[in-house]
Amino acid sequence: MSRLMIWLPIFLVSITLHEFGHAYTAYRLGDQTPKHDGRLTLNPVAHLDPIGTLMILFGPIGWAKPVRVDPRALKGRYAELMVAFAGPLANLILAVIAVAILKHASIPAAYEGLIEPLQVMMMLNLALAVFNLLPIPPLDGGNILQNLLPYRWRPTYYQLMPYGVIVLVLLVLGPMFVPGMPSVLGMLMRQALEFLVWIVP
Repeated sequence: MSRLMIWLPIFLVSITLHEFGHAYTAYRLGDQTPKHDGRLTLNPVAHLDPIGTLMILFGPIGWAKPVRVDPRALKGRYAELMVAFAGPLANLILAVIAVAILKHASIPAAYEGLIEPLQVMMMLNLALAVFNLLPIPPLDGGNILQNLLPYRWRPTYYQLMPYGVIVLVLLVLGPMFVPGMPSVLGMLMRQALEFLVWIVP
């Protein structure tokens, strides 16, 4: 129960900042949709998806309510790419802050209880960033890839989009049920953590 009391608030803050990042970036780039939908807020309730929240509590993976964006209202050639990247960027910033504190802050003995929350903040936000940056629709990484592809390749990409969910299910659940199947997400997490610890001064 004590671990849940640490993990759950950090998770709520992390996904809230992730979705707020999408909403605020879209709004700043000209789209009023997030404002009309009530997503320009740091209130977690506005960003929670009922089924996704239950999956967070009882399943191996969960999700928040996606931010609706009208691409036609966005201003700038790379606006859609910036909106897609804003969510994972928020998580990367939180992970960097946690790593920097853990590496360099001298935490007094009286506040050693902060170490575990900081570790959770680091690992959870790094996991959210790595997972969401996978170039698979409907993840943010899929939207980023779509905006980076040459226009002549996009029709093929659109045809493959419906299979993205199947790929995600295999990536997440495959190692749990198939003996010997490597965890791609686990390997990416380890590499990302090593790189983050190395790059943060």
